[in-house]
Amino acid sequence: MSDGNPLVLLVDDDTHELALAMRALKAAGLTVEVARDGVEALERLLPAKAPQRPMPMFVLMDLKLPRIGGLDVARRLKADPSTRAIPIVVFSASSEARDLAEGYRAGINSYLVKPVDFDAMRSLMAQVAHYWSALNIMPARPR
Repeated sequence: MSDGNPLVLLVDDDTHELALAMRALKAAGLTVEVARDGVEALERLLPAKAPQRPMPMFVLMDLKLPRIGGLDVARRLKADPSTRAIPIVVFSASSEARDLAEGYRAGINSYLVKPVDFDAMRSLMAQVAHYWSALNIMPARPR
């Protein structure tokens, strides 16, 4: 599953944006797993549903997801001791103050607005990858 590169879970339902983000994250040296909605994200991350799977270094997630929205996914992950420390980076087309405030109340760690072109996306993903995989220091995860 992982090729030795840091693992990120990318959660988005828009095929075009998903393809751009995947390409940019892979170009930044990350291994990418995909969930297309909130249910898939929770099934991939919560230990009762995904025992013994490697946890991602961070989750990059859209807010507007089918079945279970990004805010509810964030709340559930932050409520579970085994996933609480996984950083959640919201990656949304919305720059509304309300979405931003609700995201941080739900426990997200960072909020980014999606760029519209690939060069800007690649640059942003390189910065995100560098920050979360090289600069940020995480505590040991509970076993």
